[in-house]
Amino acid sequence: MGVALNGGIPTNDISRSHKPLHGYYGSSASLEKSSKVSLSAVAELNRELTSLNLLSMRSAVLNVLRKCEILIDKRREKL
Repeated sequence: MGVALNGGIPTNDISRSHKPLHGYYGSSASLEKSSKVSLSAVAELNRELTSLNLLSMRSAVLNVLRKCEILIDKRREKL
């Protein structure tokens, strides 16, 4: 178990629980098709992280990645 920062999530929980989201690591073609989604996700992530502290960064990143996954899946359904 890692060292908890200010009573928060132990540091090794982040790496231990990291799993690629479905469709997140795709082919270059699927990444090209989702580039607009990725850019908007990065912008949203940037806005969220500027208003959050380090302990809640993991949650914010996972929320944005889930939103990206949903948007990418919707775009795939249209194809």
